[in-house]
Amino acid sequence: MNLWGLLPSALVSEFGLTFLPCLAIIGYLMVIGLYVKRKYIRNKVILFLAITLIANTIIFVTLGPGMSGVLVPSLLIAIPALPIYWLLHLWRQNSTKEATAYVLVFVAGLMHCLAWWVWIIALMRS
Repeated sequence: MNLWGLLPSALVSEFGLTFLPCLAIIGYLMVIGLYVKRKYIRNKVILFLAITLIANTIIFVTLGPGMSGVLVPSLLIAIPALPIYWLLHLWRQNSTKEATAYVLVFVAGLMHCLAWWVWIIALMRS
């Protein structure tokens, strides 16, 4: 089962997608800023950063022929999926105080996921 087919490969050739890692770094700096400023979401931000660190470590370790499995794409899907789960949970509770913070965390995770996806697809084609 190849989960890399979920995203269209024509996006790799778009100019500017190679700058996604820079956007992801900016997004993660904003997430760290959220950790410093908003005390009520620190545990969830730490969990998000830990999952990202674990995913990055696994991706670096399995970089090469074994990447076409299920683990790496699943980890990349889980990174932006966790803030979406938190947003849906807040939506059910009608709490909007934390919603903007989780949108920022989601965007950072999405940029991280897309940056890895672009570079992995580019490596697979070279």
